[in-house]
Amino acid sequence: MTIFAFALAVTIYVSSDTTILGILKNDYAVGIYSTSVKIYQIAQSLLSAILTVTIPRLAMLWGQKRRREYNDVLTQVINTLGILVLPASVGLIMLSGEVVLIIAGRKFLPSVNSLQIIAWAIIFSIFAWIFSDCVLIPAKRELKVLRNTLITAAINVILNLILQSANK
Repeated sequence: MTIFAFALAVTIYVSSDTTILGILKNDYAVGIYSTSVKIYQIAQSLLSAILTVTIPRLAMLWGQKRRREYNDVLTQVINTLGILVLPASVGLIMLSGEVVLIIAGRKFLPSVNSLQIIAWAIIFSIFAWIFSDCVLIPAKRELKVLRNTLITAAINVILNLILQSANK
């Protein structure tokens, strides 16, 4: 149930910005922002594939109390993603116009600004994912992950309401 609640909180956390934007603005704003989010999700998914394939191994090593091997694999994952994530984010920021043109077309060029802002979130998202899914969950700290996710989801919704209301 804890993992289910965590997944539900993540869904709320990820969807709240678009939902609030739709309530406070219009379909055009949602369409432009959704383009940015979809491109962000593509980049994040490519990088998170490294995590997805290592989580079972890390959980197995932790469960078997093979701490040295666990630490070695975790260090490799962190180092690999450390090398890839910052250049990927900066590259997406620098090439955001070209990426939007290729993926969505000329009429979605207004999404470049929001893409340049949310591209920074890839860095934080990937390293938060490492900490939660590769460290805390294998160590049976699911309640801490859930608590932190609920807190950040609440902060996200509140900040979205405040910032989008201020932008009216």
